[in-house]
Amino acid sequence: MYRFGPLIALIFVLCSCGGPKDSKSPATPPADESATSAMKEPIAPPGNEVETEKKAAAICTPEWFAWVQQQVLAQQNGDMAKLYPSGMPTTGSEEWFTAITRLSGANTNGLKPGGMEWCEAIQKHLTEGSPQNPL
Repeated sequence: MYRFGPLIALIFVLCSCGGPKDSKSPATPPADESATSAMKEPIAPPGNEVETEKKAAAICTPEWFAWVQQQVLAQQNGDMAKLYPSGMPTTGSEEWFTAITRLSGANTNGLKPGGMEWCEAIQKHLTEGSPQNPL
């Protein structure tokens, strides 16, 4: 019986060793599982940033596109009939963005049509001389 003692001791030592059993590190739980309820609450930015967010959120929406088209068509003096004799393209289409860019006269060089920067440039151009602002 004593002759199996060293073998049993060796097995016991090998099995009871601490440390990782495999080369992978333990997976971290997803952030939402370990977050507290306080961490899940949105934090409102202080001051005028809330107003800026509301303003930014109001542009580039379907309602804003309709307002832009109305403003652009109201300021036309025949260019629209020459460029688009069958009427304006479908709102929000690539052709529509091109038409609004041309007809509004806004400087949108290098901006992606329909992107937030494009919308901001159109908004700024239309509101500089327009007393009606959708925001």
